[in-house]
Amino acid sequence: MKLRAVFLVILALLLSPAVYAQDCEPDANGFCPCDPVVFQGCTITVGDGLCRIQECAGYRCNCQDPQDAIAYCQLTESTIYAQAGAIQPDGSFACGSSVALLLAQSAASPGPIVTNPPTQSPAPTARPTAAPSVAPTSPPTSVPSPTAGTSTPNPTPTPTATNPPSASPSPTPTEAPVGVRVREVYKPGSGFIIDAVKSGAPGDNNVYVVFRAGEVRVLSSTYQVLGTLLSIAVNSGGEGGLLGVAFHPDYATNGYVFIYYTPGSGVFRTTISRFTVTNKSPPYAAGSEKLIHELIQPYSNHNGGSLRFDQTTGYLLAGIGDGGSGGDPQCRAQDRTNAFGSIIRLDIDPADDSVPYLIPPTNPYANNAQGFAPEIFAYGLRNPWRISTSTDGKLWISDVGQGTWEEIDRMNLNDVSGRNFGWKIMEGSHCFGTCPDTITTLQCDDPSLTLPLLEYDHSGGSCSISGGAVYERNDIPWLNGKFIFTDFCDGRLWTMEPNPSYPGSGLPYIRELLLVSSGSEYLTTQAIFVTTARGNNPFWFGLSSALYEIEADV
Repeated sequence: MKLRAVFLVILALLLSPAVYAQDCEPDANGFCPCDPVVFQGCTITVGDGLCRIQECAGYRCNCQDPQDAIAYCQLTESTIYAQAGAIQPDGSFACGSSVALLLAQSAASPGPIVTNPPTQSPAPTARPTAAPSVAPTSPPTSVPSPTAGTSTPNPTPTPTATNPPSASPSPTPTEAPVGVRVREVYKPGSGFIIDAVKSGAPGDNNVYVVFRAGEVRVLSSTYQVLGTLLSIAVNSGGEGGLLGVAFHPDYATNGYVFIYYTPGSGVFRTTISRFTVTNKSPPYAAGSEKLIHELIQPYSNHNGGSLRFDQTTGYLLAGIGDGGSGGDPQCRAQDRTNAFGSIIRLDIDPADDSVPYLIPPTNPYANNAQGFAPEIFAYGLRNPWRISTSTDGKLWISDVGQGTWEEIDRMNLNDVSGRNFGWKIMEGSHCFGTCPDTITTLQCDDPSLTLPLLEYDHSGGSCSISGGAVYERNDIPWLNGKFIFTDFCDGRLWTMEPNPSYPGSGLPYIRELLLVSSGSEYLTTQAIFVTTARGNNPFWFGLSSALYEIEADV
């Protein structure tokens, strides 16, 4: 029986017209040669013009009948950027100048679409030029989405390196692959879900669901409501509300829980506060509030709101937006005399508890003489809606774009160089605007600016990156270690893969659709967050109205 099963799998692979792709170098005409062998589950067939469908920017051979691929491209032109009359005499297919990975899949394709990505090449030394713009799609205004702005960027000189491949979304699939699915685990009758976290305390298997209206609700490991841990008054105007929660690494002992919110009274401001949980089982109870950090916000949008702890140092990390409006009119994200548009890092364990926090001595601007905000850990961000950490010591930043480009940034948690991610000089890896010389003299071709690992435009319904995290579980081996993220408007899950054409393409990663379903329907509604899972902890994908768990489909 086992031999028969193996034979059937091999036969299915040989007969299937499904794609997935071999890494290869282009020929003199910019196409990839195809060989009569099987690469990574992709059957290469020779003759009659087959197997000459190329994804040009990534230089991967895709195995698909040309006529089928042309029809596919006509239906999904935002993904393929197909040129008119692209069929060549030999049956090959010429792609447009800005192409994402072709993720065409036959309904008969067996198993998940998975690659074994090549080893990442060294970082490029040249900077990419601005790619063609795509008209933005704005998210709904009735919810506090990490909104994309609408102001027109100032024209500036473009850098001089090669065009990066634009990581455009793939089409909605016709069926989910075997291997991974999402399961709806909690859907409240009302309320807008912002985040879901675990306390990390030994023996605490509860799920803490964060609602924008000011509640932290406690669910059991089987997602039954146990009670309310915390309820506070918030100002939910604009993009305000309760935006983030993080438990102290020693929560089991001290009961400290930290929140990021816009208070319900007084001037509009973002506040980081600490509460002490005095009863960790029903009925839950939290003590008085200790104010940690506060910023008066000039506008009601771009508030950031994500809190995470560096488990190695115990320092608290918070994503702070650029102050709002559109296009950062006061260049706050480049002005280091304030904490807007930055990741701040705080020591929230001073020996004297009357002190709100201390500046970690290794912060880039600790004890600086220029008047820079010593809380800054990294800056040049527009609206870091969600941040996350991974066990390999990395900080991942999902930074919402202005009107065209969404970006994912990554840095080492022990990197204290004071990285500048470029906003508003750049949007992603593209020139955007300038700032007064009194703030910065940097231009968009300055090598000191840190480019994103990945950027994507707004084609295919995307509008605003809403966070991601590294999958660190062993239940789906091919997914373990990959960064999964989502977009507010397209509501789908994506993974970030090494770019096979890097170096030379400008960006080291491309995004690939993680095809998952919830029952018979794909998730295409407002996506708010993806949260970290390690060991036996679940990996959650959050919509505004429901919580889903990503799991193996066995």
